[in-house]
Amino acid sequence: LYRAGLESGENVLIIGAGTIGLSILQVAKMKGAVVMVSDVIPQKLALAEELGADVVVDNRGKDLEASAKEHFPFGFDVVIDAVGITPLFAESLNYAAPCARVMCIGFDGRPAEFPPAMITRKELSIIGSRMNNRRFPEVMEWFNQDLLNTGSMITKRKKIDEIQEAFEETLSDSAGSVKTLILFD
Repeated sequence: LYRAGLESGENVLIIGAGTIGLSILQVAKMKGAVVMVSDVIPQKLALAEELGADVVVDNRGKDLEASAKEHFPFGFDVVIDAVGITPLFAESLNYAAPCARVMCIGFDGRPAEFPPAMITRKELSIIGSRMNNRRFPEVMEWFNQDLLNTGSMITKRKKIDEIQEAFEETLSDSAGSVKTLILFD
């Protein structure tokens, strides 16, 4: 969000309510944004609501494009694909308002397909981020001040000698798992 230049009062769409999406949600709300979060997992959307999302959209039963137009008819100032899947990034351009910033934080190696005119007509800025903006001291201070609710995102805690079990449980329960924390005692 620092790279996107988020300002108070702007509209943000976060596609994906995993650990990264939920973290971005909390910072966007802290900065005064109005936020819509979309996902396909009801438990993660419930957590997004708990963490302050203004609108949540379950993509399984609702069309994201229709919901976005209903709540934000002029589009979003900042659009973030927090899933990291190339087709979703290409789709995210559709939700951007004129002069919006579209964040690419995924590592999908497949090429994205969209007409460059889509960027030109809307005068979009596409910004890459891998959360390495010399912001860690600021984020650590947010943790120290309890400005971010990290506890609700931690679904399980496992000891280091249970790491294989932790991976297996997390992979088999992707719907109910947000973040598994490995403890080094």
